[in-house]
Amino acid sequence: MEQFLQEIFKKAKEESGEESLRKWAEHISDYLMEENRFQISGKTLERYYNGETTPNGEKKNQLATYIGYTSYQDYLITQHKEDQTEEVESPISLKVKNKKKVLTTLLVIFPVLFGIGYLGFSTGREKCMVWMEDHFEVSTCSGEPSEEEWNEYRFENFREVEVNPDTEFFAPNGKPKIWYDKENNVLTYYTAPGINPETEQTVKQITPYIIQTHVMNK
Repeated sequence: MEQFLQEIFKKAKEESGEESLRKWAEHISDYLMEENRFQISGKTLERYYNGETTPNGEKKNQLATYIGYTSYQDYLITQHKEDQTEEVESPISLKVKNKKKVLTTLLVIFPVLFGIGYLGFSTGREKCMVWMEDHFEVSTCSGEPSEEEWNEYRFENFREVEVNPDTEFFAPNGKPKIWYDKENNVLTYYTAPGINPETEQTVKQITPYIIQTHVMNK
């Protein structure tokens, strides 16, 4: 396990270009969330590194993917370990679980979205809004699927924007000023939190990992 963790943090150090354990841990955490939709906090990763605790079960599988393996068992086999008695979920089981999580999320989000939309159209409102390329415009609640119930904050603040290395991604207090959505490995960026009106996915806060891998390395 020690060698396993050393390889993970060595890669994080090389990719992040940072010299602190906290930054390495944050880089790994951001990668797992972005690429695998799996969360391990930076503080937990720091405890792994310091030997205060060790990853188990699915967490080992997820960490193994960071250094190019399909699972922790795959890592052990590749390293010619003789002792492979640890019970680890197969990659197929892991994919099924991830799909179930996505399906559960969709089943929760979609009814809420549809319920909100129906409320806007059934209460006699005359003012709705519709997404037009990179911003919202006022509409008359005609009942079209693309229309949304009027939301002044979303109307005024939610915009799609282009970003570059000079973009101010964070406010002085550390809060994000940019959010993003990823579809078919293409990222789009927005100026406020909320739902991407084109994909109906919840946009995510920008992270140093995303900036480094998708903006700085363009």
